[in-house]
Amino acid sequence: MAGNAFTSETQLWVVDSTGTLNTGGVTVVKVIYLPAVQGDDLVLTDNADNNAIILRAKAGSIDMVETDFGERGRTLPSLKVGTIDGGIAYIYFRMLPIS
Repeated sequence: MAGNAFTSETQLWVVDSTGTLNTGGVTVVKVIYLPAVQGDDLVLTDNADNNAIILRAKAGSIDMVETDFGERGRTLPSLKVGTIDGGIAYIYFRMLPIS
């Protein structure tokens, strides 16, 4: 895969590179990270580069790493892939207005 792709029907981002995903407020429901090598990091930030969600491959393993925020999700003012050392991440979210 080359670059980040969004599917509106499933509210899913598939990402393998850094970049802005959303600027108008988002609720992240789940993040699944498939690292390429041991110790790979995935850091999701807001557009002001404040760390929001961090996933790291385990030492000695390249097993899938995931975090599930449940039905309510985690609401952020914006979303950006700040760091992805390698591999692919699946970011499930729904759009919500920020009030």
